[in-house]
Amino acid sequence: MQRQFQDALDRFKLELGLPTDMPVTIDLAILKPFELIDPQLPEIEQKVKDYVHDWAKLNETDPDLDQLRDVTERLMQLRDTVEQQGFLLVESDFRRVRALFQEGTPGLDVGSQRRFESEEERRRVFQDVQNDERLYSNLQADFRAVSDELKKLRQMLSADAVPLKDRVEAVSRLADLREQLLKISQSLQVIQIGLRVELISVLPFELSAEQAVQLGLENRLDLMNARAAVMDARRKVEIAADKLEAVLDVKAEGDIRTPSGNEPFDFRGELSSFRAGFSLDAPLDLISERNDYRKALIEYQRARRAYIEFEDNVKLQIRQRWRQLQVSRQNFELSRQRVRIAALQYDSAVEEATAPVQQRGGRGGSGALNLLQALDAVLSAQNTLIADWISYERSRIQIYRDMGIMQIDANGVWLDEYYQRRAYGHESSPREDEGGDPRADLRDGRTVGDGPTARNDGDGRDGLQRRVEQGADGQAATPAAAVDADRGGGPRGGWHPRRPPSRQGPVRDPADGGRAGIRDGNGSPRTDADHRNGARASGEPEQRHAEVPS
Repeated sequence: MQRQFQDALDRFKLELGLPTDMPVTIDLAILKPFELIDPQLPEIEQKVKDYVHDWAKLNETDPDLDQLRDVTERLMQLRDTVEQQGFLLVESDFRRVRALFQEGTPGLDVGSQRRFESEEERRRVFQDVQNDERLYSNLQADFRAVSDELKKLRQMLSADAVPLKDRVEAVSRLADLREQLLKISQSLQVIQIGLRVELISVLPFELSAEQAVQLGLENRLDLMNARAAVMDARRKVEIAADKLEAVLDVKAEGDIRTPSGNEPFDFRGELSSFRAGFSLDAPLDLISERNDYRKALIEYQRARRAYIEFEDNVKLQIRQRWRQLQVSRQNFELSRQRVRIAALQYDSAVEEATAPVQQRGGRGGSGALNLLQALDAVLSAQNTLIADWISYERSRIQIYRDMGIMQIDANGVWLDEYYQRRAYGHESSPREDEGGDPRADLRDGRTVGDGPTARNDGDGRDGLQRRVEQGADGQAATPAAAVDADRGGGPRGGWHPRRPPSRQGPVRDPADGGRAGIRDGNGSPRTDADHRNGARASGEPEQRHAEVPS
């Protein structure tokens, strides 16, 4: 396993362009929330297990009183360790879980707090926590019973003379109390697993599939380049169309003369001449220009169809990412329950393994095998939980990338709540030491995807989500209008690459002034009004995207 890890690490270095002999360490802090059992609890369990070596030194037929007192005191110390460390750890986890159901809990990091997807999920977690509290109450009652038994036993052994029968019985009682204390320490781990698995948080993706697709269409740079390629092909059509027009030139020329002699400024009208005329180049023999025009039309249609295909692929890609994100989230929630079930099975296996032989129904050593299988099931469920969390995060990263709105800061860190907190701690950056706003450069500058700047507006939603849901006038708006408003421009004009030329108006560049005589795809004369302010076509654009409700 160690060799496989080192080989994978070397391959990762090569992918980063680093030499394989460069020392690289892996930051395991991201796995800290998946530490479902505090390391102190297994240590306590091991101490209770090791106590059997002290107990085995006792003579079961005639135990020494002083040695019996020492062994009893060591068990009392283990009992205090379980109470002062084990129970306090679980109590701390209970407080953190209860804080999930309280709004505005002081001292709670809201960024790392779990957010419930629905009220049904909230009720389910609340019921599971109530079940954990019942198990914990029963465990406390068992612990109090063990404590009372130990106190009675120590009081009995504190006498100057203890009968042999009582000493022999004390040896047996110490063994039983040690087994009960071991079961309590193991049950504490089971309860802690159930609590900590509910504390693992994932950042929800709150956009619908339609909103995600619309944002992708508005912010994908490669899609903008494809749209620009269609416009370039369209301009080439306009240039070829200009060459098919008739050209009428008005010519005027003349000269002014003086009489011969030494008077160079003696201009005479009768000696001057003036000429004027017209030159008409009729479009009668323009076969080459006509072929160029037809070729330009074909190239334009080809570019338009390529853009349509590319846009459809972008939509398909984002929709697939969105569906995969939902599946990953559901798998992660199922993995939570799988961990809880595996922990309860482990608790049952502990009960069976520590039960007296007569209560096992003659199954012999099968209890130890069931215990090992239950431990393996807990480990497998925990690994699956981590894998599903990674799958969800990978899908969340990919859909932001596919939408073209993955924004990064000056240090190359994604401007995301989770990763900003991971990089700077509680969403602070090194810029705060300089007295400035760490996100000021992100609000004013352009970012990856060249999309709108995402920032929190104080109500739990970032600015991008608010602009999608609400227009500039407070009314519901489509994501396209929200993004256009964020860029400082209005909605798109009447031209759209998906519409055929016959529905888009003139095939002209607005920069050339709109020469008279050129006609559009319907045969109607084009005017200068068709080209003002960059309007490439008359009429309203074709509506292809449904509005997203707020």
